[in-house]
Formats: sequence, structure tokens, C-alpha cells
Amino acid sequence: MAKQVTIHEALIYVMVMISAADGKMPEIELKRIGRLASFLPVFDGFDSDDLIDIARDAQEILAGPEGMDIALEIVKDTLPQRLYDTAYSLAVEIATADLHLDATEIRFLQMLRARLETGQNSRQPQSSGAPSPGSVAPADHGRRHPQHRPHVGGLAGRNRYPYA
Repeated sequence: MAKQVTIHEALIYVMVMISAADGKMPEIELKRIGRLASFLPVFDGFDSDDLIDIARDAQEILAGPEGMDIALEIVKDTLPQRLYDTAYSLAVEIATADLHLDATEIRFLQMLRARLETGQNSRQPQSSGAPSPGSVAPADHGRRHPQHRPHVGGLAGRNRYPYA
């Protein structure tokens, strides 16, 4: 039977997974994990002395057969849906800590997004035609009809309104 992990541990697993995605765990990314775990509100009550042990646990899971799939399932099963975007954001934060994003990190972010189903169903417009919560409706800039667009000099013949 697999060890039951806490929400804090699952979030740290995500950060360790993205840090190890390229086969190395740069010191700058490890320091960023520690710093984030020390001040973000989602980590309230977390004992930072446990960080090394949790990171080792995550590495052991990743080193096993189908380790990435198992670790992603642990994360999905542990986190409440309201923290899926938080987990994804933490992964992005760690991936960009060294100011370099390589293909394996991008692939991990895609896998994480797919596994947690973030950015898909939660962002699609509702069937009623109303925008989903948090989406931004396009501005009409005071125009009442789309065919009444002002002429912009120098742009004749080009698509001046690519989103219209």
C-alpha cells in the first residue's frame, strides 16, 4: 500500500518533479523550492525541516518503474481540485528559476496540465454563451456595430482587427 501524502507533500512532489525533469536538479531550483515552501500561504503549518525527506521520497518514486505516472497520480489524488492551478503555477515557478526552459520541462508541464485537467474544461465558455468566471470579454471600444470601424492610416489592405 502506498504512503498517504499530505497536500504540502504533494505540492513539493510537483516542484521536485519539474526540477528533475531535465535529469538534473540545479541548486537554484532547490533553493526556490525551499523559499516558496517557507512563505507561501498554501504552505502554512509546513515544517521546512521535512523538505529534504519529502524531496527524497519524491525522487525514490520517480526512480521506480512508471515513476512519473505514479507521482502524478499521487499528486492528483491528494490535492483538492481548487489547488490544481496552484500546483501548476508552482511547477512553472520552479521551471523558470534558472531562466531556462528546456523541452523536457515543457513536456512535464504539458503532462501535469493534462493529468490535473487545468486550463481545459475550467476555461471553456459555458454553453449559455456567457463567459466563464475569470474570463475577459473582448472590449468593443464604444463601437455599436462591427462594420463601423475607424480608418487607421497606413494599414490599408491589412487585417487591422485580427480578433474581430
